Amino acid sequence: MDHQRHGADVSSNQQVLLAGSGDPYAGNVILLLRGEGANGGTTFTDSGPLNLTLTASGGSFTTSTTQAKFGTSSIKGVGGTGYLRYTNTAATELTGDFTIEGWSYWTGVVVGNQETISFEITSGGALQSLLSGTPANRLLRYWDGTAYAILGTGITNDAWFHWALTRSGTTITLWQSGASKGTVTSSATIGVSGLLTYIGSYGNGSETLNGYVDNIRITKGVARYTSAFTPPGDF
Repeated sequence: MDHQRHGADVSSNQQVLLAGSGDPYAGNVILLLRGEGANGGTTFTDSGPLNLTLTASGGSFTTSTTQAKFGTSSIKGVGGTGYLRYTNTAATELTGDFTIEGWSYWTGVVVGNQETISFEITSGGALQSLLSGTPANRLLRYWDGTAYAILGTGITNDAWFHWALTRSGTTITLWQSGASKGTVTSSATIGVSGLLTYIGSYGNGSETLNGYVDNIRITKGVARYTSAFTPPGDF
């Protein structure tokens, strides 16, 4: 397990949180999932200022001490048909700049896609998401609801990597381990009030994560990354 607590130095134009330094955008954070909990635990705590309530179903997600990028545990997904989700409000809608980021560890035992996070576009309907390809084609991809708008590059199984999706103005960028994997232009709202956001599944249990996620953070009103960066340390 990697219990790293401090990040490497970052370029001066990146306002990135390093452990212990304080986050200048802490008040803009709408979700902060550190994945801390007992091994096999089913309580998922939002450490952000909104203290969102996350609902789990189907037994597909637990906190696990088997792997942790930071701290002592992470959120483990074991596939199946369960979900981990919250309901959006006006406070969580992403209408302008934003940053959605976290760390993932995809295992080599995978059937189907590896979902990271998805947002309903219509109630019970289409979603937009970050996910990987098939086990034979492990790519981080941004699905905008109708097509794979941005494709990343190959992901190594059984290793932690940082991912981020940002919007600055109308430019959405997919970041993989601090490098841009492409952009697309959109001003559409993400996380529409009254609709659902899913962690580790595409809707109600489709394409559910086999692996681990840690330190998921969503920041409203701020594109934290606008050029290549060193992934942040613990936050």
